[in-house]
Amino acid sequence: MTTFNTLPISWEIVNLADGGANLAIQATRALTIVGLQFDIAMAPAPPSFQTGFSEVFAEAAIITGTPTFSTGPERYLAGPAALNSDFKSSPIDNPNAFQITNAVIGWTGQLFAVILKANLPTCESRSLTLTDLSIDIAAGNYLVFHMDGAGVPADVEMQGTIFYY
Repeated sequence: MTTFNTLPISWEIVNLADGGANLAIQATRALTIVGLQFDIAMAPAPPSFQTGFSEVFAEAAIITGTPTFSTGPERYLAGPAALNSDFKSSPIDNPNAFQITNAVIGWTGQLFAVILKANLPTCESRSLTLTDLSIDIAAGNYLVFHMDGAGVPADVEMQGTIFYY
C-alpha cells in the first residue's frame, strides 16, 4: 500500500462582496500532488443576511517564484504564471455580438477554477475531486488559493485537502 501526505486547506471570508483575497502557501521541498478534494460554498452573510444576486469565483494555482497580485480590490493573481506554449489562442467567434469579458485562455499553473452564482438566500456549493494526478512542485514554489465575489455580501468557505508525496 502506498502512503501519501495531506495538506488540509480551510479558510472562510464572512462578508465577501466586491473584492477578493488570496492565501499563498510556499512548498519547502519538492513534492508531487497526486490528488485533491475541495468544497466551495456560499450562503448569506451575517448579520444582515441580505437577499439578492451574489457570485463567487474561487481558484487555485501553482506559482513559480513569489506570487504577485493586482492592486484592485479583487486582488487577482497578477496574470498568467506563463503562457502555455502547447496551444495557440484564436479569437472568440461571437457572431451575435454578446458582451464578453475576462476571456483568458492559455496560461499554465492552474489547478482548478469554480464560479458560484446564486440569488441569496439560496445557498450554493460545488465539490471537486481530482485523483491519479502527478503534478510536480519545486521547492520554493507556491500554492495560491483565491476567492472573490460581487453583489450581495456572502459568507464563503473553501475547504479541502491536497494529497501529495
